[in-house]
Amino acid sequence: MTDRRRLWIVAVALLGVFPGALGGFWVGRAVLMRTASRNLADFARFLALNGRSYALETSEAWRALAASPAGFCSPRDIATMRDVVFHSLEIKDIARSRDGKIYCSAVAGQLAKPLPTPSSFMVLPNGAKLFEGAPFASAEHGTFIELGGVAVLTSPIAYNYWARPPMRYAVYLTNPSVKQVKRIAGEELGVDPAAVLAETEGSGPSGLYAVFCDHTDHICVLAAEDLPNVLSGAQPGLNGYLAIGALGGFSLSLVLGLAFLRHEVIDKQLRRAIRKGKLHLVYHPILDLPSRRIVGAEALVRWNRPGHGPVSPEFFVCIAEKSGYVHELTAFVFQRAMEELQDLLRENPGFTLCINVAASDLTHEELYSVLEVHVRQKRIRPEQVALELTERSTAELAAVGKAIARLHRLGHRIYIDDFGTGFSSLSYLQELEADVIKIDRAFTRVCGTNAVTASILPQILAMVEFLHIGVIVEGVETEAQANYLESTGIPMCAQGWYFSRELPAEGLIETLRRTRMQDAQPEPPQR
Repeated sequence: MTDRRRLWIVAVALLGVFPGALGGFWVGRAVLMRTASRNLADFARFLALNGRSYALETSEAWRALAASPAGFCSPRDIATMRDVVFHSLEIKDIARSRDGKIYCSAVAGQLAKPLPTPSSFMVLPNGAKLFEGAPFASAEHGTFIELGGVAVLTSPIAYNYWARPPMRYAVYLTNPSVKQVKRIAGEELGVDPAAVLAETEGSGPSGLYAVFCDHTDHICVLAAEDLPNVLSGAQPGLNGYLAIGALGGFSLSLVLGLAFLRHEVIDKQLRRAIRKGKLHLVYHPILDLPSRRIVGAEALVRWNRPGHGPVSPEFFVCIAEKSGYVHELTAFVFQRAMEELQDLLRENPGFTLCINVAASDLTHEELYSVLEVHVRQKRIRPEQVALELTERSTAELAAVGKAIARLHRLGHRIYIDDFGTGFSSLSYLQELEADVIKIDRAFTRVCGTNAVTASILPQILAMVEFLHIGVIVEGVETEAQANYLESTGIPMCAQGWYFSRELPAEGLIETLRRTRMQDAQPEPPQR
C-alpha cells in the first residue's frame, strides 16, 4: 500500500471521528436522560408509598375524634386532639368545626370567638373538603382537610424526611373525576395538572419530571430535577459515550475506507487480469438422462488473485457488472472457451457449450461482435453455443425479449439459469421463448423428500414438458436424486457433482474421449 493511500485512509477515518462523537453524545445523552427519568419515577413512587402512612394518620384522627365521648370543644376533647397531634408526624393541628365556623383547635385551644372557615376549593372523592388560610396562627402554613366536623392541618414539610436532593418533589391530593389537583407538600414545579393526573413523564420548566399516583389514597407525587444537574452529575458517563462514539466513528470510517480501497484495488486487479488473460476456465459436464452420456458443458470462469488465492465468481462478476466492464469478462470467456474447445465442438456436432452472459451484455453490441469473431468465423455451429441467462436478469421482458429474438435469428439457443427462484410462470416462459431451463439446485436438494418445496419440482417438470421446453436439473449430488429424476420418465439432462466435478479443458476432452471409446466397444456375447 502506497503512502498516499495510507494517508487517504487515515484522513477518511479521522473524518468519521466527529459524526461518531456526535452520535455517541446523543446516544449517551438519551441513555442518561432515560436513566434519570427512571430514577425520578422510582423517587416519586417511593414518596407516594411512604405517604400512605400520612394518609393513615389523617384517617385515624378523623375516626378517633368522631368516636370521642368528650363534649364538643370540651377540655377533654381538646386534650384528645393535642394527643393525636403530638403522636403524629404529618399533622400540625386539628380543629373542630360546625356550621361553617371553627370553635377550637389543638394548638389554639378554645377560641374566644368562633372563626368562619374559608370556602373549600376542592372536594376529595371521599367527601373531605380542602381549604387553607384559616384565621389563626397555626393555619398560616398547611392545608386543612375537613371531614365530619374534624379539620386536620397537614404539614407541608413532612415529606422532607425522604428528600433526595438535587431531586425535587411536589405532593398532590387529587380528584380525577373533576380533574382537580391540589399541592399539599413540596415545591411548585410548574407542571400542568393534566400531566399530573395522566401520570406522565417528560421535561418542563423544572427540567425532567416523572409522576406516580396512589389511587387508593388519591395522592400523586411529582419528582423533578434540573437538566443541568442531570447532565453535570452524569458527565463522566457522557464523556465515556462521547469517547466510544468517536472510536466507533473512527473504526467504521476506517473499515469503510479499507473496504472501498480493497474494492478499488480488486477492481483494478480484476480488470488487469481480464485484459492480460490471467483468468482461467473450467467446464461442468451436462449429462443426458437416463443414458448418462455427456452432451454438453457449462463454461465457468475462475480467478486466482495474486497473493490471495481463489476469489468467488459471484463476487468478482458482481464487481465487473457494477464497474461497467462485464462485457470484457464475457468476451474473455468466449475467446478462451473457443480456443480450448473449438476442435471438440467441430468433432462433436451434438455437443453444446453453455456460456453465461450478463443482462447488460444483451444490449451491448460487443456481444454480437464476439459471437461473430469467436463462433461464426471459426466455423462453429451457432446452435452448439448456448447463452445462459439467470432468471433474475430477465425481469425486463421487453428489452430481453428483443435480444433473445436476435440471438435466435443468429442460430443460438437460450438457457434460463436458476429457474424457480425469480419470475417463474407460463407466460414468462412463452414471452422469453427460452429453449432450455436449468432448474435451481434448491429444488434438487429436496426432491423425493417430505419437504414442503419438494412438490415444486414435479410441477416445474410438468410445465416445461407441456411447453416442449428442454430442461437441465442442477445440483444432482446423490444417486437417490439421479434415480428420482430418471423415474419421472420425462426427457431431461442433469448436472452435478454426482456425475462429475468441474474439469479443465484437457480433463473434459479426455473424459469425453474415454466415454466415447466405452460406447464404441461391442457388447459381450450373450450366453
